[in-house]
Amino acid sequence: MDQAYYTGISYWMKGQEMITKGQKLRLWVILLLLATVAYSPSLFGELVWDDHAVIEQNPQMKQGVIPLLTTPFASAAHRGYWRPVVALSLWLDYQTGNGSPFPFRLVNLLLHMAVVVLFCLFVQELLPQRPFAAWTAAWLFALHPAQAEAVAWIVGRTNLLSALFALLTVKLGLHYFCSAKREHLLGAMIFFLFALLSKESGIVVMILVPFFAWLKGPIERRPALNWFLSTMGIAILWFSMRLYVLGSLTRDLTDVPFADMSFLQRIPLAIAVLGRYVQLAFIPFKILPVYPGSILPANWVPSDPTFLLLLTILVGFFSLGSFFWRKEPFILGGFIWFLVALLPVSHLLLVLNFPIAARCMYLPLMGASLAVALLLEGLPLRLLRTLLVLLIVAISFSQVQSNCHMWSNDVTLWRTCIARRNGKATLRVLVEMGLALSEAGQAKEAMYWYSKAEQVNHNKYQLQVKMARAEMQLGHMKSAAKRLRAVLKDEPNNALAARNLVYLLSKVSRNRAINQ
Repeated sequence: MDQAYYTGISYWMKGQEMITKGQKLRLWVILLLLATVAYSPSLFGELVWDDHAVIEQNPQMKQGVIPLLTTPFASAAHRGYWRPVVALSLWLDYQTGNGSPFPFRLVNLLLHMAVVVLFCLFVQELLPQRPFAAWTAAWLFALHPAQAEAVAWIVGRTNLLSALFALLTVKLGLHYFCSAKREHLLGAMIFFLFALLSKESGIVVMILVPFFAWLKGPIERRPALNWFLSTMGIAILWFSMRLYVLGSLTRDLTDVPFADMSFLQRIPLAIAVLGRYVQLAFIPFKILPVYPGSILPANWVPSDPTFLLLLTILVGFFSLGSFFWRKEPFILGGFIWFLVALLPVSHLLLVLNFPIAARCMYLPLMGASLAVALLLEGLPLRLLRTLLVLLIVAISFSQVQSNCHMWSNDVTLWRTCIARRNGKATLRVLVEMGLALSEAGQAKEAMYWYSKAEQVNHNKYQLQVKMARAEMQLGHMKSAAKRLRAVLKDEPNNALAARNLVYLLSKVSRNRAINQ
């Protein structure tokens, strides 16, 4: 190993302040090479899960640019999705590769690399005399196992783009609080709007910027007032645009869990959800694409043991940061970044159709990575902290590769999900497993998983129609027709069942005509 290379590594290990450009370049190469190799299994997968609806079956991908800006994201008006920046980026990839998954997946990886570089530069700027913390935070963020969902799943791009623009907003926003230059404020507002147009959770930078400006030192009243008025103006503009495109600011909450809870009832729910996210951030094993509602307490009372455990985790989280407040305020700052960035998915302010989603941790994990890096830097023995970081990086590297393999195709995704829950699966996972196998031409195995789903709830997720389609693949036309007629008897307006029955009858008629 040459001397220059060794010096670059030892700079990070010893926390030295001075480093040559060549040594810093080597550190960048190590960081980006590790991350690229870790996520490389994500490059050669297929379209997975919602990718089919968002890309393959989405007419927006075959239209011009204007519909991307003026229509809901992937025709999901009922879910309140209008994300034109994401839609435009996916459209460009579709045009580049004619629908091939590779361009989408490559761009996701490149976006992640861009966010990693920007985050590392941001922490170096935030803590210029703390090189160990800056590089460690970058490595922890780049290789956190939960990031695989945002990077390896094409639809996860919403989190990558939103985080990229949110981080640019924070960076320029802090410059504005330090310099009061209008060009910094203008740049921050442009990136803030882009963050909102990528994903709604970008709204959290309104809070993060003044909070971190305050951590760095006293803030003046005028910049704070200008920041508040400017961000409110951008938020109002964004809300107005959403109202024009979607026709409503509310979303369809039919069949959405927790929708009937009042705000006060959702407070313990939010505590439980945040506790689970903390658990996933610091014990990131067995990451799943779908987390069942059963991972949250069934009864929202103080005596519920699951709720008490999650509350304890959350209190411990804050206590740890508060303990180091005087010595290192950015530890608590990182923890607060983590929690504030999770508020949009905590079920406190909004009601979502999923309890937990690893992809939603992308932006929050910046704060957690910063806090953990500073805690590791505070360890008294230099060799111990270095070995701990290398151990965490090695384990994370392995976990990221495993999680990227999980997102290679639909069958692998749902098999892994079932395996990681020790053979147990929710109704949704059972149905998705059957659908994936059916689409892969494995109708017999699909019927096995559909039958398991039928035992849980035979009516939900259009299960009976999916089972009829699998029976048609197996050539069991009479059984399929009987199942579809039973669905139409209970639900005369079921358009999907009607279309499949018409298709089945026409196919049977054609076969009879050929045989005659």
